[in-house]
Amino acid sequence: MQKAFAQFRVSDWMTVPAPVIPPRSSVQGALRLLRDHRLTALPVCEEGRFIGLVSEKDLLDLTPSRATTLSRFEIGALLDKV
Repeated sequence: MQKAFAQFRVSDWMTVPAPVIPPRSSVQGALRLLRDHRLTALPVCEEGRFIGLVSEKDLLDLTPSRATTLSRFEIGALLDKV
């Protein structure tokens, strides 16, 4: 018998074990891990404790675009001044 949608719990859909990343990891390493696991965010853990969350969007906003060496954040800041 199928479960009604309201009966589903997060535990029915969560990834176990969840991939985590240490805070000193490189941005490129985090992006690779996100893509390898088809995720949009990663828990950041240190010594087995959750200390934060990093999203693919956060990381991509910091990386240079293909058209320039400026990051999306830097381009946005420059455009705000125009």
